[in-house]
Amino acid sequence: MVGVVLAVAACGAPPVATKPVDPPKREPFADAFDDAAITGRVLLNGQPVPEFGIVVVANRWMKPPAIPVRQPGGRFEVHVPAGTFDLIIAGPGFARTMLVEKSLRPGVITDLGDITLKPGFTISGQITDMTGRSVPGAEITVEQTSGAPRD
Repeated sequence: MVGVVLAVAACGAPPVATKPVDPPKREPFADAFDDAAITGRVLLNGQPVPEFGIVVVANRWMKPPAIPVRQPGGRFEVHVPAGTFDLIIAGPGFARTMLVEKSLRPGVITDLGDITLKPGFTISGQITDMTGRSVPGAEITVEQTSGAPRD
């Protein structure tokens, strides 16, 4: 327990008994940076998604790394500075989802409720040579190069 002891002394005065004083109670996530929090639950086909990443974007030109979430119930809580953000949810098996311009106030937990995702796409196949034989160790990379929106 952290406490504060207050002592007062005056010339010629008898000693005064003191007792510890508890510091003021604070919100669990409030600090000098005016933190806010976002909570919610991520669902796919009506079921909680146990593993995904959340990216909180304050500036659309800069994308910070994803915050990994591993919760069997699909729930998350992310602490960020107060402000307006886009929230991106990404992971295996579902399409990337963006929630745009969510305003977060200092010291307030904003519950986004259930966030329902859309199933993703799967690319499958086999790499063969000109004779139809499999090519061992061959890999395919798929990426967006057009600059068009990904959603």
